[in-house]
Amino acid sequence: MRWKIITSVLVLILIFFAFFLPQPKSALAPPQKPPRWSLLALGDIMLSENRNSGRAMAKHGAHYPFAHLATLTRKATLTFANLECPIASSGWSLPGKQITFRAKPQAIEALEHAGIDLVSLANNHILDYNEAALLETIAYLQKHNIGTVGAGKNWHEAISPLYLTVRGQKVAFFAATEMADLFFSYSYPRSFRATETKPGVAALESQWLLPAIAQARQKADLVVISLHWGIEDSSYVTPKQRALARELIDAGADLILGHHPHVLQGLEFYKGRPIVYSLANCIFDQNDELNKEGMLLTLHYEGSKLQRVWALPTYMYEKGQGRPAIEEKGERIRERLIKLSEALGTNCVQMGEAVYFSAGEENY
Repeated sequence: MRWKIITSVLVLILIFFAFFLPQPKSALAPPQKPPRWSLLALGDIMLSENRNSGRAMAKHGAHYPFAHLATLTRKATLTFANLECPIASSGWSLPGKQITFRAKPQAIEALEHAGIDLVSLANNHILDYNEAALLETIAYLQKHNIGTVGAGKNWHEAISPLYLTVRGQKVAFFAATEMADLFFSYSYPRSFRATETKPGVAALESQWLLPAIAQARQKADLVVISLHWGIEDSSYVTPKQRALARELIDAGADLILGHHPHVLQGLEFYKGRPIVYSLANCIFDQNDELNKEGMLLTLHYEGSKLQRVWALPTYMYEKGQGRPAIEEKGERIRERLIKLSEALGTNCVQMGEAVYFSAGEENY
């Protein structure tokens, strides 16, 4: 009988210790959320000295083109744009090319004021003043810590990705253009294409781009492709573009950013990944109303996972200067973005001044 009492007392003591004494804390820390960051993409930027943007900078200073946008563009963790002109004092205009752009070196201050971190040079104006101006542009941008992609002193450099680390995420950027093989004079048949020995741009060709994306996919958390493509002044996307975009995403691309049409086009998703066919103009010098419209596209990430995508309309009330589009102009741009994107199967919601995009059921 006595041993039963002793056993009962010991059990009560063990129960007391189990329930009322402080429990040791786990040595494992709670899982940390992936870091949040944002990518902001701008459309075509042209700051040529012989156009309104260059003349305005000469008169009002280098901050003029982005005076009303810089507070927005500088908020992003990483800001990207298509630079549609060389920034140089060297070079000479290509024979036969009727429209040529070249910005004075002070234009670099405009890009810095906007907080632009890297630019695509794969377009049909970056070689307007030949090889010397292109190479000077690359050197000048890199000296000012603005990354470049899509052009180089030879083919290898032009097609090489630019890797950036953003909040712990390794992001690979590629850029290429459909216009690499254009030339403008039979007496001087110099195309924009880079070769093994000549400076130039990366041509948009699947045979190199698809395996390059697959290779970058093994090293990077995200792969971003900038494409200079499509039909100028057209708001509509070609079947060829849509097919190519899907090929690139199947190869491993996470985001496609389009330039060149100089007007807005719709945004769609494929396998949950955004395809932005045309960001239109940010800073340019054209007269048509549609050419004055643009958007600031923002993508928010947690680690490498896309959380949301939204666009804020912009408008060039003055040539060579972009501003947030307000009132009727802002509403008109939002309506066009929604119409063009919904036609591609994208879900669109207007919230305040912005349009938010998400994948429809058929976009996964």
